[in-house]
Amino acid sequence: MSKIDEVILVAASQVGYKEGKNNASKYGTWYGLPNQPWCAMFVSWCFSQAGALAALPGGKYASCSAMTDRFKKAGRWYTNPQIGDCVFFTFGHTGIVTGIVTGGVITIEGNTQPGTGGNQGNGDGVYRRTRTASIAGYGRPDWAKVGVTNPVTAVTTATGLKVDGIWGDATTRAFQTMLRKRGAQLSVDGCYGPASCLATQTLLGTVRDKVVSGQPFTARRWCPGWAATVWDKTTKGGSLMVAALANRIKTAGYPVGTANKDGQISKTLVEGVQRWLNAGRTL
Repeated sequence: MSKIDEVILVAASQVGYKEGKNNASKYGTWYGLPNQPWCAMFVSWCFSQAGALAALPGGKYASCSAMTDRFKKAGRWYTNPQIGDCVFFTFGHTGIVTGIVTGGVITIEGNTQPGTGGNQGNGDGVYRRTRTASIAGYGRPDWAKVGVTNPVTAVTTATGLKVDGIWGDATTRAFQTMLRKRGAQLSVDGCYGPASCLATQTLLGTVRDKVVSGQPFTARRWCPGWAATVWDKTTKGGSLMVAALANRIKTAGYPVGTANKDGQISKTLVEGVQRWLNAGRTL
């Protein structure tokens, strides 16, 4: 696992954290500036906890503007994102890029809000966000200073997924990120639809028809993150795509139940996929 993955895993472990009164946060306490807006301190803390603080030019920060200036002076300011970048917004806020979507990025941000209302640059907690507006640019950490020679290929999909056998939003996003790494042109939107299905079929070498066949309704319940449009009308016989995916997972050493034989989705298969993604595997 690369330092990029480690930073993202640390950030993901903080999702759901809420500040106390008057901007009180453990990130501000760590930095030495309690009761202050803490988005930049959150980013710095994540890098520090992952042992990657040296990748940030100038080290830890409490100010977005100071952080932006240092990235620019270091020649590490970009308009196109990479996973692991620090994203900066026009409303004085920053976060960590964990995924890329059409026209924007998926992030984990501290000191923001979960919706579109309120103060996005001085909110109440750590949230996973999808941002397509008000992006000023991206500061790219100097990953070579922490042993990463190629940031693009170093990124796996080690996302710290909860292994619960439910293929929902988080598992879909991790799977879509993996598909994009393998060259698929699709959005990381948390919905496994026809485009994701086609990309999976292409990489597995099965029939490219954008649908999953032969799944009984008892099997479909394990995939709430899948769009209704990917299921065809048949409920028996299994799917060649599912069987092929299960074979890949089983070959990597993870249990899949009988999915590699009957082509039917099961909780055991989804758990295998989640463990496989957590290990940074790709198709």
